[in-house]
Amino acid sequence: MHLHVAMQVATAVVVVVLDLSDPGSVVPTALTWLALIQKKLASSYRRLEQLGAQVPEQLKQRARSKVWGQHEDRDLVNHTGELQHL
Repeated sequence: MHLHVAMQVATAVVVVVLDLSDPGSVVPTALTWLALIQKKLASSYRRLEQLGAQVPEQLKQRARSKVWGQHEDRDLVNHTGELQHL
């Protein structure tokens, strides 16, 4: 069971498209969607961890090394790409 969920999480892609015709709504809309995505991802990670899967930590480590490499801000970014600290 957890292998199926792990594969879905490991291969998922999320795209957020924002309507730029209403500039005042862009930031609030983006923040709303990012919060929803982060909530769903956290829920999926918790479920996998409860099942004993190592996938959540493996995905975070892969993102940190492949995407951020040696970048000085690599510890400030979580797996969803949202800044944790400014």
